[in-house]
Amino acid sequence: MTLPGVGQMMLSSPPQCLTSLVVRSGDTFGCSGTANGIHCNTAGDSITITTTVNPNPCPGFPATVPTTLAEARAATSCGALGNQTVEVNNSASIKNCGTAVPGHFRLEGDLVQEGSGSFTVRLGDPASLLTPPNQNEPFLTLNSLQTAEVTSLPLVLQETLATYPSVHGFGGILATVEYTFRLPGTETPAVNRQRIEGQVLADQRFSIAKTHRGSTAGGAGVVVTDEIVFDGATLFAHVRGNSTGNAWNSESPQMTTIRNSEAHAALMLSDWAYQPFWITRFAGTQRMVETTPGSSIVTITESYPAFMPSGPALGTTIYYVDTTYGARPVTILTKDAEGAVVLRRDFGDHRLVAAGTWRPFSVRESRFQPGSTEPWVVVDLSIQQASLLEQSSPTVFARPSFADEVWYVRR
Repeated sequence: MTLPGVGQMMLSSPPQCLTSLVVRSGDTFGCSGTANGIHCNTAGDSITITTTVNPNPCPGFPATVPTTLAEARAATSCGALGNQTVEVNNSASIKNCGTAVPGHFRLEGDLVQEGSGSFTVRLGDPASLLTPPNQNEPFLTLNSLQTAEVTSLPLVLQETLATYPSVHGFGGILATVEYTFRLPGTETPAVNRQRIEGQVLADQRFSIAKTHRGSTAGGAGVVVTDEIVFDGATLFAHVRGNSTGNAWNSESPQMTTIRNSEAHAALMLSDWAYQPFWITRFAGTQRMVETTPGSSIVTITESYPAFMPSGPALGTTIYYVDTTYGARPVTILTKDAEGAVVLRRDFGDHRLVAAGTWRPFSVRESRFQPGSTEPWVVVDLSIQQASLLEQSSPTVFARPSFADEVWYVRR
């Protein structure tokens, strides 16, 4: 891609993306034989198996120029949304009869091969096995290109940015998210519902508890709570009640995919803190403002001719902003070069979260396959409560805590 005044920039997709993903919270063991002074309980632990099927895993070249966190991430990482099922199986646990201290089937330092990956067993604090964060160079490059002054935007978008400014983050979050999937060959959509609690920062660090329904091997319903923490380098995941947890360090080729899949709602909330409407500030962007007499809705159509001086044009972004009470975006459409909608975002329940700072507490994302008029997935995020975190607020993203912790550090 050649950009005026910038030169040539290479934006590439990942070398491979997953069409399906199975995440196990631990190993499944049974009881066999006897050992002096050791008691084995066949149902002493619960192992959660999460299966994600992704009908649209690989990113294509974006229909519009990538903007801040959300679109840059979509342009530079594998797609991760998909139909998710959760199964809970019993696993054995052991205890020393004399001391009642739990034992572990895995030994400290074990290196275990699992499919195409591996993990190292750490009893207790896994810090010595973890790596520092990796730089996301494509995102940093894209973000650095947002050089246009805010004053170059139409007045209604300037007011939007002033009314919905980026903030440090939110704590005390209570939210629900619902994913409705329309998979090929099925008439009844699949629906996944989750309750989200915790805190998120605009820089995509977060600590959340995700509660959702699963089923046992016998088909009985069960409620599962995943504790998921991303500290900027390592993704920690632990199912409450389990004796093991998983840690994907920054060098793991699966870390980003797992984070996008298992903590998608947390990333939506991070974008909600950073910039809920993804308003661009790329030089050379053209915008057309339309108003209709008697209507409070202002329409801004955004196009990007400066980014493609030759060849096919990129798509457009269309903002529908309600000006009844200031400037409140209600719908934003992303269209491809043929004019087909690839993403629709609807916003509602706008609330004041601090003096002069607003947020939409209802967000719906509808994503479309190329050429389709029906979305393949609809994501409904509803925030019941959230407290603004100041920049000076001490924010610690510690790994989940549980007794006699055993970590599987994945590379």
